Amino acid sequence: AAMGELPLVQRLRRLLVPPLAGVTLESTARRLGMSARTLQRRIQGEGTTFQAEYSAAQVRAENVRLGFKNTTFRLLWPGGSLEVDHR
Repeated sequence: AAMGELPLVQRLRRLLVPPLAGVTLESTARRLGMSARTLQRRIQGEGTTFQAEYSAAQVRAENVRLGFKNTTFRLLWPGGSLEVDHR
């Protein structure tokens, strides 16, 4: 499927890959062709936040760096959580 046909959270996850230095909500929103506020609102509608997805991307990158395979982590923060699978 073309990237534009994927749910927004999946499109976001495809952009949040190392190196993550310098990746911001604003720069990512621009790459997706929308404002930062629109990106925030739409991914919240899909049940997540930019910060949660960014944190999950950091965990996935660290799993690769450390050689972990077939692991699942749960990121917790006030008001939410996110499972990160690495296969």
